[in-house]
Amino acid sequence: MSDWRSEYATVVQMADRRAKRSAASAETSGDTPQGPLIIDQSGWSETDIKRRPWIAPGYVLRGSVTILGGAGAAGKSMLACGWAVAAASGRQWSRFAPVQACRVSIYNAEDDLEEQRRRFSAVLRQFELTPDWCAGRIARIEPTETAYLYELDPLGIVETLAMKALDEHIAVFRPDILFVDPMVEMHSAEENNNTALRMVLARLRILAKKYNMAIVVIAHTRKGPASPGDAQSIRGAGDIVGASRSSFTVCVMTPEEAERLNIAEELRWRFFRVDGAKSNYAALTLAEWFERVEYELDNNESVAAAVPWTPPSAAITLDILASAESLVAKGAPTGSPWSPKLDGGQRSFASALRNIGVVAFPDQKRVLDQLLANGVSTARFKTPRRSAAQLPVGLRTSAGLPANVEWVN
Repeated sequence: MSDWRSEYATVVQMADRRAKRSAASAETSGDTPQGPLIIDQSGWSETDIKRRPWIAPGYVLRGSVTILGGAGAAGKSMLACGWAVAAASGRQWSRFAPVQACRVSIYNAEDDLEEQRRRFSAVLRQFELTPDWCAGRIARIEPTETAYLYELDPLGIVETLAMKALDEHIAVFRPDILFVDPMVEMHSAEENNNTALRMVLARLRILAKKYNMAIVVIAHTRKGPASPGDAQSIRGAGDIVGASRSSFTVCVMTPEEAERLNIAEELRWRFFRVDGAKSNYAALTLAEWFERVEYELDNNESVAAAVPWTPPSAAITLDILASAESLVAKGAPTGSPWSPKLDGGQRSFASALRNIGVVAFPDQKRVLDQLLANGVSTARFKTPRRSAAQLPVGLRTSAGLPANVEWVN
């Protein structure tokens, strides 16, 4: 059977199962079964709309899949361990803020149980928790034979014995979050087989909905320099990201970033950043930074764990202010003035400030506030794509620069 026929058969089977569940639900409630479609033509009250079931807002959502992608040794598994302990303890860790304490399962096809214990022992130190605390809260799983959860055969994707055993574990332990590490080890399909990988992600979404849990999949990025926040850098078929609800990239600090942050070249490997690459339900996050910190375990072994790290504040010197005002006078590469907004937009002045080494948001705000106090102002300007009532706002110097702009006031 060809790939498209296999995929179509899977879709039909899923629709049949949904129809059966709908009919069973209607039979219980006394409503009339609606078949494969559920149609709503009524009005509604906004207060009756259920809130999205976030486990950690912006990161993991019940019934959905989150992708965490990065190059080898970038810090993905360290980050996953940190998220796991934060979720199990119900404590905020950097920006990952669980709404309550959860149960967590980690299926790791690369690290055996001893290595997982080492990693978690290091993470637990910063939370001031002990390994005994993990009992009943964090389940660590390794495969005994094949790591594959799904195999590709002529009829489509089929579950392996490992997947069936994992399903049994989930049914008993009922984790709120399941981590799968790494993506490439969980299936036998080619990484660039869009149809097969879309079906694998579909299976994971079904599993997430079946047990009302979130699934976090650890994936590798393509060879070569990875771009922070670039969803397309995640290795394999593009549908891996397309089928997820949220995606993040993990990237080691670059030489340029180390220079701007005054980090010695031989130490930059200790720092990595996490950027939102895709989110259907939340705004893309600005970069989070983490540092690899060594912890000495009771067995006299040193193991590294990720620790939230804040870039050092930049000294707001006269040279920086002069450079920043020159950027205002020059305008954005788009040909328009810089926007006073400090966000991820193309015209955001934050982008200009990062180019002169002002990286942290508080420092960027200090520079902008000082420029505005020194005579830089905001004004609306004309653009052919906006009506008079929707003219954008830009930054201009006291001399009215950039000059190639038709300012309104």
